[in-house]
Amino acid sequence: MLKKIVIIYIVFVIILSCMVIIPLKNRIHNEDNHSVALAIEYDDAANFFGVEKLVDFKNAGINTVVISDEKAKEYYEESGEIKYKKLPQEKYYGPSPEKISNASKLNLNIVLSVQGDISKVPVKTPGILSVILSDDFYGEIPKDFDYTFGLVEFAKQKEVRKILENTSTGFRVFKTRWEGDYKKNLERIKRAVLERNVRIVIVDLAQTDLENAIEYIRQSKNVLKEAGFNIERPAPVKDINVKLLKYTIFLKIISLLVALLSPVFIFLLLPNLSFIFTKRSPVLKTVAAFLILTLISLLSGVIIAGVLSMKNFMLEVDLFSGVKIASIMPVLFICYMLFKDNFNGFLKKPVLYIELFSLGVLILAAGFYIMRTGNYGSITSTEDTFRSLLEKIFYIRPRLKEFCIGHPFMLLASYLKYNVKSYMWKPFFVIGIIGQISIINTFCHIHTPFYISLLRSFNGICFGIILGIILIYIYSYFLGKTANV
Repeated sequence: MLKKIVIIYIVFVIILSCMVIIPLKNRIHNEDNHSVALAIEYDDAANFFGVEKLVDFKNAGINTVVISDEKAKEYYEESGEIKYKKLPQEKYYGPSPEKISNASKLNLNIVLSVQGDISKVPVKTPGILSVILSDDFYGEIPKDFDYTFGLVEFAKQKEVRKILENTSTGFRVFKTRWEGDYKKNLERIKRAVLERNVRIVIVDLAQTDLENAIEYIRQSKNVLKEAGFNIERPAPVKDINVKLLKYTIFLKIISLLVALLSPVFIFLLLPNLSFIFTKRSPVLKTVAAFLILTLISLLSGVIIAGVLSMKNFMLEVDLFSGVKIASIMPVLFICYMLFKDNFNGFLKKPVLYIELFSLGVLILAAGFYIMRTGNYGSITSTEDTFRSLLEKIFYIRPRLKEFCIGHPFMLLASYLKYNVKSYMWKPFFVIGIIGQISIINTFCHIHTPFYISLLRSFNGICFGIILGIILIYIYSYFLGKTANV
């Protein structure tokens, strides 16, 4: 019966893998865009440094300015025309034609930031790259409106998301906030563009002097170039695999099922890998078994990445549904299957130090896993520093849940099951499956370019194998048994 389940699942995975080849190919082609708009707020430059300094900022590296719509009071102060004075001061009257003209003369791209009445946006204006809407914009979108909307990361923008669902293109936008040490912002800019498919970066210059501001722009340009991106007019994320749109709900269900079943399949497959293990080089055989199990997770992740290869998921307007369910339910099911028969017996046995240590590790791993499961989460300054170090070493940092926790313990669990015949493989396998689930979860973030997800997983697997082998030797040393490599 078990072999039949394994065969059926393998056939299921192969069929789905073939089905997603074309959607995945279209997605990879859409992601092959290495141009980024580096922008500053027009008002920041004008109010703090003078409009004439826009030339200096352009020479330093920007190619775009953000122009916000203005209120009637501001129009009156700018033009002196009495018709603006008669309007309510809080009434938005669109972006200033003078500012648009100044930006156009410098051949700068324009991003319009609409905080009020969208109907006041000038249509068919050359040079406008994108339009960003605040959460509380109002008014009707003009009928001949032909601009691409931008979605600002970490902003709610519920109405904007609804609009983007029905448009054929869109941009992901990242806005920095000035900090005393702008080097941290440089790291964030690199991550946003490289790992989250951001194509418009808006740099905040409101709290610094001219010298620092220009150097900040230069460094931002250099960071982007080092990451392989040019400061040019970027192409938006476009509609791809349009025929799949009407099946979105069905495809999300398939993706969730793949994410739920793959860890369970790995659990069922492990006993069938005994043929790999021999008395010679058991650690190397353990690595081979680990790679087979990991291949299942990679294939599952690729399937999800292909099934959800649509513009709305790439913009993060729509999301993979059930992240927490897919992360926690397989672990609970595997725990039940592993311990349902011998849980009482396990409690009656004399407690060994290694068992207490293992239980402590399991509890810590479970707590960390639950806290960090989901699409969003906060990190400590120490972890942020560690992430920066990993990025310098690996270019794309591997996920901590994989190389520090999941993969090493999966290797240890496999080694103990077949070479030491210890029941301790069970709790270690539970910890180890976290790494496999994390691989699948990596590919569920469709806004991350596909090749970045592959590279992140590859780095985690390689580093995890090294730590896993070390962990096997440490465990064997404390048990008085030396692993035979």
